[in-house]
Amino acid sequence: MKVHNLDKAQLINEVQLGPRLNQSVTRGHRADFSLLLAMLSPDVREHEPLDKLDLPDNSEAALRAKFELAEQQSLVGDDLSYERGEHEANAFHEGGISAALLQHYAAPSALTHPPRDTYGYPEQVYHNFDGHLRRRLAESSPVEPNATPKKLLDALTLSKRARELNVQV
Repeated sequence: MKVHNLDKAQLINEVQLGPRLNQSVTRGHRADFSLLLAMLSPDVREHEPLDKLDLPDNSEAALRAKFELAEQQSLVGDDLSYERGEHEANAFHEGGISAALLQHYAAPSALTHPPRDTYGYPEQVYHNFDGHLRRRLAESSPVEPNATPKKLLDALTLSKRARELNVQV
């Protein structure tokens, strides 16, 4: 009867056992202790932490704000990075290499500046295109496929029927 009651208890952690676990240790009842431990849930996801941990925010943005660091140097240039590069060049011409480095460390420019308006092609490849292809690239926008499972099934069925008709003729 006691085993049946303990089986329905759905023990998850030691706090639910109360003093029974400690008493079995102090009295030397190894069988009771092992039985009570065996009934505890082995699933760690069911255990509740006793104290909530307040973990500090260690995200990159928080650390940059904490240590007052400049923004990260971007890998690929955009419109703003062209202006930063221009400021660096002006600082170099007016104050030398130390002024240019100071300007770069205060507001880092991009590492690379890809060509603009080449639709993702390298500049050498894009300039080898003829005028008609360049015009088509400028006019066309990416077309999203209009495919659904029903349309695919209809197309496959139509193709199968057409093949069957061609075989019979």
